[in-house]
Amino acid sequence: MCDLSYTINIVFGMIIIGTDSVMMLQFNLDMENVCKFFATLFHMISMLFIGFIQSHTGQNLMDHSADIFQETITKPWYLLPPRLQKLSLLIMMRSMKKCSLTASKLLTVSYELFSKGLQMAVSYAMIFHSLEK
Repeated sequence: MCDLSYTINIVFGMIIIGTDSVMMLQFNLDMENVCKFFATLFHMISMLFIGFIQSHTGQNLMDHSADIFQETITKPWYLLPPRLQKLSLLIMMRSMKKCSLTASKLLTVSYELFSKGLQMAVSYAMIFHSLEK
């Protein structure tokens, strides 16, 4: 259930960023629309910040997972007592597979997902803006 809500959060966040981009492109910057423009700009920046923090969390998890593997491989585990050798072997085997945060088991949350989602949102905004003219 948590996985689905995370996916919905990511998808709607990108939709909101896209619609905010379209709204910002439509504003004529006269005195009446300046307040609306800055409200939309603030909303878009806050949505970008939330999306980046979510992506940063997933990327951090992947990076630390890779660090655990590197640390266990480079340490002289063969000098440890036999009981700890077995435990370190288990840690090595488990850390070969990176841990990652996924959204509905389809998308791995990382900086790459954030940049692709942002690129997609801006592309849709440009398409809608060009269709409007």
